[in-house]
Amino acid sequence: TLSDAFMWRTDDKYQTIFKFTNILKLYFSIENSLDLIFFSKNGECIKKYSLKYKNLSSSLVINDTFLGGIKDYGYFLVFSNVEKKNLLPIRNSYYIGYSWKNSPYSLVHGNIPIASRKNDSTEIKRNTVGYSFKKLSYQVQMKYDNSFDKSELFVINPSDKQVKFRVNNSEYAIKSYGCLLIDVTELDIIQIVSNFYYFRPLTINYREKFIDVLHN
Repeated sequence: TLSDAFMWRTDDKYQTIFKFTNILKLYFSIENSLDLIFFSKNGECIKKYSLKYKNLSSSLVINDTFLGGIKDYGYFLVFSNVEKKNLLPIRNSYYIGYSWKNSPYSLVHGNIPIASRKNDSTEIKRNTVGYSFKKLSYQVQMKYDNSFDKSELFVINPSDKQVKFRVNNSEYAIKSYGCLLIDVTELDIIQIVSNFYYFRPLTINYREKFIDVLHN
């Protein structure tokens, strides 16, 4: 099973919702369940949670109560448990939604696969995103104008090494398996320079009582 990295937020009056569909049951009549593994922004495992499908589609609300009082942000991985062997690799990007101060959920699908796990194993393999020996430049595919009250980038380091990178003229570092929220409200065109082949962030735009979460 391949897993994308799904951001969760419970800080600043945020609530997260995970929406999932049993595609193996729907298309192949294969019974399965899900394992969710939650990580802090520092890359530490903070919770493991198993889900059994009751319907073809369902959802899970992730708030500070679900995470034992934690009001912060991080990410989680999702792996399918399948008894049947000799299946092709499974990837489901699912949908994840974010509500800020009780706003309607802004939904986005998984960003990029960062981990894998065999059906008969609990070992998680990382480093699915490769490195380059030279610095690579990634320009975020939108222009941040002054119509938003606030804009943030969410970036993740899926590797087992600390990653140093630059957003325009500012330098950052993320420890292994960690993630980071960056305020980019004052920026216009955003360029990320790093050694990753695919350093693709999420953007969170704020306007009055509403947020818009999207891939770049």
